[in-house]
Amino acid sequence: MGGGIKLVRALQQDSKLTKENYLIRELSKQITERIKEKDIRFSKDGNDFEGDFAFNLNIDQ
Repeated sequence: MGGGIKLVRALQQDSKLTKENYLIRELSKQITERIKEKDIRFSKDGNDFEGDFAFNLNIDQ
């Protein structure tokens, strides 16, 4: 415990991680909005989701 080389990089140190983080945040924001607007909802049996799952994720950070 505590020894060895640290292989984990902070988000701020890795541009790929930063870009992927912004992508996930934007996707979450769009999903939340669609659920609020009832564009995404539970299926009648309650076992799945249905609705509009086509997302425009244009993240150039």
